[in-house]
Amino acid sequence: MATDIELYEAFRSYLGDDVARMVTDRLPPIRDLATKDDLERLEAVLRTEIERLETLIAGEVRRLDEKIDIVVERLLEAIRASTHETQATMTRRLLAFAVPVMVGMAAQIAALAAVMIRLV
Repeated sequence: MATDIELYEAFRSYLGDDVARMVTDRLPPIRDLATKDDLERLEAVLRTEIERLETLIAGEVRRLDEKIDIVVERLLEAIRASTHETQATMTRRLLAFAVPVMVGMAAQIAALAAVMIRLV
C-alpha cells in the first residue's frame, strides 16, 4: 500500500506541487483507509450479526404471537361468559315482566268469559 508521501509524489507529478498538497491535505491518512479485504471481513461479520438478529427476532415474534393467542382466547372466553350472563339476566327480566302480564291477561279473559256466559 502506498504511503502518504508516495501519494503526494504521484499527485505532484500530474497536478503540480500546490494542487497535490491541497488534495493530499484533504484526504485522510493512508493508514486510516480501509482496504477491500477490510471491507470484506466487515461484511462477513455484519452478515453473521444480521443472521443472528434475524433468528432472535423471529423467536421473539413467535413468542409474542403465542402470548397474543392466549390473551385473545381469554378475551373470547370472557365475552362468551358475559354474553351468557347477559342472556340469563335478560331471560329472567323478561319472565319477571311477562308472567305477571300473562297471568293478568288470563284473569281478564276468564272474567270476560264469565260475563259473556251470563249474557247468553
